[in-house]
Amino acid sequence: MTLSVNTNTGAMLALQYLNKTTTELQAAQNHINSGLKIATPKDNGAIFAIAQNMRGDVSAFHAVSDSLNRAVSSIDVAMNAGQAVSDLLVEMKGKAVAAADASLDTASRNALSEDFEALRDQVSNILENATFNGGARLLTLRSFLTANAIKSTNSMTGIDWCSSNSSTPCAVGKISVPLLVAAMGGNTSIRDNEMLYDMAASKDKDFIVVEGATHNIEPCADCETRKGEYGNVTKNFFNYVAKWITSRF
Repeated sequence: MTLSVNTNTGAMLALQYLNKTTTELQAAQNHINSGLKIATPKDNGAIFAIAQNMRGDVSAFHAVSDSLNRAVSSIDVAMNAGQAVSDLLVEMKGKAVAAADASLDTASRNALSEDFEALRDQVSNILENATFNGGARLLTLRSFLTANAIKSTNSMTGIDWCSSNSSTPCAVGKISVPLLVAAMGGNTSIRDNEMLYDMAASKDKDFIVVEGATHNIEPCADCETRKGEYGNVTKNFFNYVAKWITSRF
């Protein structure tokens, strides 16, 4: 007796297509679930490795961005507190000046004193509560005054420039590299720049005045005796600076 096995070619072909479709559907489902085209090393090992490195970089960038955002928020809190304290100090100065009036009676002077003390308490309250996210205080009276005030016995010669950490006259005293100090002839700060020149520790230093230039190194139209007289001040200034730098470096 002869035995024969008949193969259903059509059914086998259909099964192959079905298996292929199932595999593709599974891959598509993985893409949907993960949101990634290359979700596992099986999809594409090389691209997956590259993607993992890139995901690590992106995660690091996000961490840095979060840190910067927290820093910005902290600075905003400190700046707002500083502005509020500054406004209160202006009010306190007004109260103190008013209380110095010899014509005031005792009741009026006592009222001004009470107002002064209330403002002082507000300053203390702001400084005590200037925190971000429950952390350390961002502003103290010492730090505020160090950044925004300079000790002085008079406004001309009794100034302690190094009593503030944001004082340019104090900073130039520690500069020893070649220094070019430029004043603008169309501005009112020439004396300030002369002082910076005098206080600078640099042995190689020059002082120039740009005639007819404003603080922004632009022509001062109000300074001109004829239209366009100082039209080249910006070009002249930077040409001079270029020659000054080239001769030294």
